[in-house]
Amino acid sequence: MPDQLIYNFTKDDIKEVIDFCKNYHLEETKRSTGRTGSGPRSFGGEIDAFGPGKLNEIGISKIISKICNKECLIDNEIYSNYQVGQNVKPDIIKIKEDNNLRDPKLYIEIKPFFQNDEWLGMRADQIESIERIHANKLNGTYLIFGEILYDDKKNQKERDFLGAFLKSSLLDNNYSFDEFSNITDIKCKIHYAFSLNNLKSLGHFYPKGGIIPETTFKVAKQIFNKDGNLWKGKKDIRDISGEENIQANTLDGKELDCGKFKFNGNAKLLGDDKNKFKRYLFFTDETILENEYFGKFKFKKGDAIFFNIKNKLEGFQGSSAKNIDDWWFTVNRLKQLIDEEKIDTTQATIGKIAKEI
Repeated sequence: MPDQLIYNFTKDDIKEVIDFCKNYHLEETKRSTGRTGSGPRSFGGEIDAFGPGKLNEIGISKIISKICNKECLIDNEIYSNYQVGQNVKPDIIKIKEDNNLRDPKLYIEIKPFFQNDEWLGMRADQIESIERIHANKLNGTYLIFGEILYDDKKNQKERDFLGAFLKSSLLDNNYSFDEFSNITDIKCKIHYAFSLNNLKSLGHFYPKGGIIPETTFKVAKQIFNKDGNLWKGKKDIRDISGEENIQANTLDGKELDCGKFKFNGNAKLLGDDKNKFKRYLFFTDETILENEYFGKFKFKKGDAIFFNIKNKLEGFQGSSAKNIDDWWFTVNRLKQLIDEEKIDTTQATIGKIAKEI
C-alpha cells in the first residue's frame, strides 16, 4: 500500500479523541451502560468503545486532506439520543478551502478494517437512509475502510492509544507509562475504498433471517488411506472434469445462490456415510472454483476440501440467523474485482475522492 494512504498520528489527534469521549461521557442523555447492559460504563469504557472509531475518522480525513490540499473536517458534535435517530450525516461534514467553510460535494462513510475481516459493506437501513435523505449524492457516496496499527514491537496490551497519550502527557517522575507505545508509532492505513454504486451493483444483499456463510473452504483430511482407497465413511459420487457449473449445498441440503460455482479442472466429488448432504472435493489436477459471492479459489493436485456452504453463526450463543439486512463484498471477491479492473484501485478511488470532495 503506498505511503500516501498512511497517516502518522500526533498528540493533538489523540487529544481530539479524548475530548470527544469526555464530552460524550458528560452528555446527560447518554446511557451509562455498555451494549450488553451488564453494568455502568465508565469514562475509560467509553474511550475503549468510541476512541478507535474516532481515531480512524481523524486518520482517514487527514489522508484525504493531505492529497487534496484542503482541510476535511469530521463531526465531533455530541448529539442527544433523539438527535442521533434523526441525523443522517457523512463522516466528513465540512471542507475548509481558502479559509472558507463549505459542505462536501461527496458523501463519505468511514469504516474500521481489521486484518481478519472477511466482509466489507454497509447495513441496508443505513443505505436506505442515505438514499432517502441525500438522494442528490448517491453517485458520490463512498465507503472507506481504515485500520489503526502500531509500528513497533510492543504486545497487544501495550499497544493502547490511551496509554500512549498518558505516556506523552503525564510527566511524573514517580510514575511511568513507558510500557506503552509512543504516539508517533500509531498510524492509520486505508486498505479499501469503493463507491456505494460499486457495492449495490457488484456486491450482494444478505437478508435478515439468512446465514452468514463462511468465505473459504476448509482443508479436508483423511480422504484416502495409505493403500489408495477411500477412508472409511467416505464414498465416491462422481468425477468432475473440464468446465462445469456445480452446487455446494448447506449441511442440511439447502441450495443457496452463494453455493453456485463455476468449476474448471479435475476433481472427485465425494460423499459421507454419516451425513447424506456432506460433500468433499479431491482435486486430481490444478483446478479453479469461482463465483460472484466469494471470488476465485485455486487448488493444486492432491488438495482436498469440505465442499458445503457453512454458516459462521452456527455454534455461537444466540440465533444462528442474521438479525439485520446487509450489503456486503467478501474481501476475496473485492480483491478480484479490483484485479479485473471492475472496481478502481484503492489509491485511484482515494485520488478521485480528494479531487471531487
